[in-house]
Amino acid sequence: MQFERQASNDTTRALMKTVEETEIKHGAPKSEFHQLRYLEHTIGAPFTDGNHISVLKNGDQIFPAMLEAIENARRSILFETYVYWTGDVAKEFSELLAAKAKQGLQVKVLLDDHGASRMSSDLVETMTQSGVHLHWFRPMKLRFWDYDKRTHRKVLVCDNQVGFTGGVGIAKEWEGDARDASQWRETHFRIEGPAVAGLCGAFWNNWIDISGERLPDRDTFPPAEPVGQTRVQVIRSSPATHQSEMELVFESLIVVAKKKLTITTPYFNIRSPNIELLKKKAAQGVSIEILLPGEHLDKRFEYFVADECLGPLADVEGITLRRYQRSMIHAKVIRVDDAISCVGSPNFNQRSRKKDFEIALVIFDREIAGTLDQHYQEDLLLSEPINPQDLHSPHMGKKLFQKLIMLFKEQL
Repeated sequence: MQFERQASNDTTRALMKTVEETEIKHGAPKSEFHQLRYLEHTIGAPFTDGNHISVLKNGDQIFPAMLEAIENARRSILFETYVYWTGDVAKEFSELLAAKAKQGLQVKVLLDDHGASRMSSDLVETMTQSGVHLHWFRPMKLRFWDYDKRTHRKVLVCDNQVGFTGGVGIAKEWEGDARDASQWRETHFRIEGPAVAGLCGAFWNNWIDISGERLPDRDTFPPAEPVGQTRVQVIRSSPATHQSEMELVFESLIVVAKKKLTITTPYFNIRSPNIELLKKKAAQGVSIEILLPGEHLDKRFEYFVADECLGPLADVEGITLRRYQRSMIHAKVIRVDDAISCVGSPNFNQRSRKKDFEIALVIFDREIAGTLDQHYQEDLLLSEPINPQDLHSPHMGKKLFQKLIMLFKEQL
């Protein structure tokens, strides 16, 4: 028995050595190999190979790509979103989804009852009267405690082969190219390859819970053929008492950073252990940059919450804090070193950590990381550094409001 265990261990070590050598041969330095293994073990989701991902910047790129995928769909459309409000693009999506349902496609739409509450009833009727299967996620009922746990996922999957996720909502705020304060700055992603299965799973997870339907027939899903070279880890999280998978994602990404960590998020609300971890990584020589919205932040109280969390980081050597000035920046992007990126629906805040259903992609791809870094550098040109004095010595009114808001920190 002991001999068999030793032989098995020797085989495992030999296999791992072979895998590691293969990784290095194909361009992943040994340190990056260890980063990927660390992320798999702490988060608990494997990386899939053979994916192709396109980075879409702002509504001018995002909406045409999504609408084209819907137009080209031939069998099914799965669509889940938190925000569905008003505007030309809201009408365009509604009419196209309705048209595809009339063509005989299975069109399933899941809208968050809170996030999409501003949606016009005419758009809902356009879809439902055309055969779209539409459900509202957790409307207010007797089980009012469930209403606090929302689906913040943004998922579109066409024919189970082309998927989209990121931060975009279906509303006029996202139309355009962030040219002025009326057009939000956003980042979204088009995905092909095995990782699309993770997006499908996230949709079905919530759809079955709300609709009562069972899973589709086993022959519904086509083989996941490799279409590129990008490695992707798909993580879906669900609300939890203390923390969800997103807490593991955030912390793991900070831990594996060796040279540089950039965080772009609209809402910044983290716990003390994460603040201490960021300070520790900065002391180890990791350059840390955090980019948040400036004066155009859509929820003003989030400004005070962020300032409270940023205070302990303001004077730390190696940590830079900035605010984006042109418009509301809603992009949710974390960049680690030269090849790792985390994108998707979660914000760097408490709701994404424990209250909301989220979906995130951890991507290992130098070209994608380079594109995201280029976008980040462009955003920096439209940003201003945060003055540490503003964080340490707020006027009395702001200080009192901060203390009041922080009583509700777990909800923000």
